[in-house]
Amino acid sequence: MNHACSDLPFSVSAVSLKKKYVLLFGAQGFFGPWLREHDIQIIFALPGALFQVYKTYVEGAAGNPLKPLQLVALMLFLFFVVAAVIAITQAQRRVSIHYAKRVVGRKMYGGQTQYMPLKVNYAGVMPIIFAQAILLFPSQIIGFLFPNQEWARELSMALGGGGRGWVYYSLSALMIFFFSYFWVATMFQPNQ
Repeated sequence: MNHACSDLPFSVSAVSLKKKYVLLFGAQGFFGPWLREHDIQIIFALPGALFQVYKTYVEGAAGNPLKPLQLVALMLFLFFVVAAVIAITQAQRRVSIHYAKRVVGRKMYGGQTQYMPLKVNYAGVMPIIFAQAILLFPSQIIGFLFPNQEWARELSMALGGGGRGWVYYSLSALMIFFFSYFWVATMFQPNQ
């Protein structure tokens, strides 16, 4: 039995369902003040980010004629980053494999060359997910155990990337490199 959204007695498309979740649970949505009041920093920041872009580059363009050019440059940079991520994710290195020639009777077989495709980014996004999960875990635990301590809040903010993120970004980069090598070492089997 299929339990998709389209099987409901009332018609709900997946797109409209996602829009409703964004409007209800987004940081700028209906429950946004309640989420901020309970210090829940989740869900969707995209509606707020789009609203901020509109305020900065469209409404704020009257005072500064360079704002539209900055918006175009921002969109071009966004397109370039997305294209680069897709290119690296889909990229592969073709390693050539040469087979020896063999003679069977009067015929010669083999001597062929084939290519084994190896992904450039074999681990994908898994190292980023592992690094984020492991790095945010101590921050959450410190925040829950010592909610009123200033040193705990500072350490939690440093580990959680809140504003003063050089510790967070350094540890995150090191962990991403480590988990990239770890993922490839455990998942890539050269004998297969």
